[in-house]
Amino acid sequence: MNDTVVVTLLATTALKCRSRNAADACRNSEAMGASMLYLSGQDWWPEHEKFTTACTGTLVYRTKDWDFEKVRIVNAKLVKRLINAKFFEEDRLRGTYYCIAVDAVHCDEKRNGKDETLSKREKMTIALEAKLITKTGMAITVCTEDVKSYDDKKDKQDCEINAFKRMAPILRTLMKKYSLCLVGDALYGCDSIWRICEKYGWKYITTFKEGRTPDLYANVELRFKGRTCEGGELLKADDKPRSGRMKWVNGLETNAPDKYAINVVWGEISFLNDLTKTGKKRKPYIGMFATNLTIVDINVADEVFCWGRRRWNIENVFKEQKRVDVGLKHRYVNNTDANRVWYCLRMISWTIWQMFQRGFLLRLEVGCRKMTQLLWCEMIRTYIRYFGCVMLETRYRCMSRKNL
Repeated sequence: MNDTVVVTLLATTALKCRSRNAADACRNSEAMGASMLYLSGQDWWPEHEKFTTACTGTLVYRTKDWDFEKVRIVNAKLVKRLINAKFFEEDRLRGTYYCIAVDAVHCDEKRNGKDETLSKREKMTIALEAKLITKTGMAITVCTEDVKSYDDKKDKQDCEINAFKRMAPILRTLMKKYSLCLVGDALYGCDSIWRICEKYGWKYITTFKEGRTPDLYANVELRFKGRTCEGGELLKADDKPRSGRMKWVNGLETNAPDKYAINVVWGEISFLNDLTKTGKKRKPYIGMFATNLTIVDINVADEVFCWGRRRWNIENVFKEQKRVDVGLKHRYVNNTDANRVWYCLRMISWTIWQMFQRGFLLRLEVGCRKMTQLLWCEMIRTYIRYFGCVMLETRYRCMSRKNL
């Protein structure tokens, strides 16, 4: 029964129902019910009753007592299976490290319960996401950690750092067999995060800005202005033609008591095919990144710079998920435990859809241009609702309810 519950929740999310009402609207179709049984492998059904899909109320009742840690492990196993199947073989930094982008997202807002009045801050539900990013723009959830609610003494930044400190050992346990590189924005470009990465043997690429580590930033500026750094002209003609200037510093000592060192890469890069909506060429991208990867030449500097920019994959995916895909910011379940499980299952559904869209659906789009993902979902959802996905007649064992 739990297999059918999981398949139903994953299917309604992948097909972008986006709300419980929309999901329940499909449940009275016998074809939809038979399809969920077929996909879950359930070979029995109550005698003299038509096929239906479990309503969202049943899904909530079934999932509220589930162990979130076990669901998180299932999600990690899915990612590891994709890695072992060589899906991301070409998406590794220096041919070795899988890049994990980390950022927080506003998931949804709690509703007031009986005799309860929550403030706007107390209603906010925030999650810290660690996603595997690729060169093609994908961002697949590897691990999720709750960020505690806002209060008067903490702001979002403090909560994110603390959530990452809780997440790091879990991420290490889930992905201990793989070489990882943490990719984060300027918030994660600080001593505490760098030390965690060094502790677990991870590489890191974080945005390097003046406001986060002012003394260290001033030292870098002096090295760049004093020409006590390395650099060169960049000209690449690969899938993203680009040109520009790059500088880097190796072995920059920090202000920590043990004086450990980091490396910094600066670049001013123009992407030749990156145009505005009016067809004009965009201004060069100027950025600076801190890393513990040794920069030996301009090719390594360029690779670090490009992966630092790919941190935006996770931001773009958050926007997609909020707009049309998995219904982020929509509160499906007010029960906190069930809502955490639903969120993790929705991320699993997102991963499955991305692999489907990047594989089979991508080949279909060659002959059907201008078909958006939303239109494909509507077409698939309509087909399953009226015809079902069972190609062969499936025999079900009819059982009376007293024997279930």
